[in-house]
Amino acid sequence: MVDSDKRGNSADSGDLIRDGDSPASSLCVAVEPEKDRFEQAMSSSRQFLRSVIDTIADPVFVKNRQHRWILCNAAFCSLIGLPQEALLGKSDHDFFPNAEADKAWERDEALFHGGKEEVSEVIFTDRHGLNHHVVIKKKRYAGDDGDPMLVAIIQAVAERKQMEAEILERAEAFRTLAEHLPGIIVRYDASFRRIFFN
Repeated sequence: MVDSDKRGNSADSGDLIRDGDSPASSLCVAVEPEKDRFEQAMSSSRQFLRSVIDTIADPVFVKNRQHRWILCNAAFCSLIGLPQEALLGKSDHDFFPNAEADKAWERDEALFHGGKEEVSEVIFTDRHGLNHHVVIKKKRYAGDDGDPMLVAIIQAVAERKQMEAEILERAEAFRTLAEHLPGIIVRYDASFRRIFFN
């Protein structure tokens, strides 16, 4: 049989409970190192996730149900021209012209009300008055608490638009040249179907 003191503490528990200690305070002492390890692991995990998100070259952001940015990467901050601290908790209406912000709000609402994914090509005006032609891909996501969020990635399309314009310009120059040459020009595709003649 194990001897007990007046508080009901057994003599065998001397390593954990010393004179003057209660079982509850000893339990706290035992749990503290576990809590510290857990908090360190969570902090390390958050830092890793932050690094991964900031490594993505395209702008990325997450909006909550109130249309406020709750996460964004370095590329998004660069695009908007403000640090993360100035963006988090804010919405499109805080930075963009009302007409553009209203359209973004409407598209976001459609996603919040049952849409799953949206891809839109838009022109937005930054805070310096410069226009950016972009494609925004948004997807609805439900967090652990069930609250919907929007996760988005932005891709610039200015280069693609410029390439398309150059291709059209070259095609038009070829057509004009071919139509004004004195000889006959015929162009065939891979199946030997005639696709152009002057």
